[in-house]
Amino acid sequence: MFAWTEKELSEEELRIFRRFTSVISLTYRRFIDLKEAENQAREATIEAALEKVRGKAMAMHNSNDLSSAASMVFTELRKLDIKPIRSGVGLLKESRLERVQLYSATTSAEVTTLRLWDGCC
Repeated sequence: MFAWTEKELSEEELRIFRRFTSVISLTYRRFIDLKEAENQAREATIEAALEKVRGKAMAMHNSNDLSSAASMVFTELRKLDIKPIRSGVGLLKESRLERVQLYSATTSAEVTTLRLWDGCC
């Protein structure tokens, strides 16, 4: 903190000024600590969402389960206040690169629609 005055500060005024400086320093440190805690809480929330998606992916038994795993991704993104309008997953087979299975998701309001498109590129 700085102070510009017309006359030099007295010892009493300097002591008060130092006390205020100390309190402002503590306030700023508290602000930094809270920002760090908020960032850590956000990171923990993201990790929890990722773990849910990982769990859903590990529970898949066949390729038809991809739809529910993709749906979980969009649900968790929405919970994190990330609102994708459209996204998708495309599956290509080495033996048939001219064909693709596309799982697309479209979000409007609170409804997510997942569709499977199976066709030629």
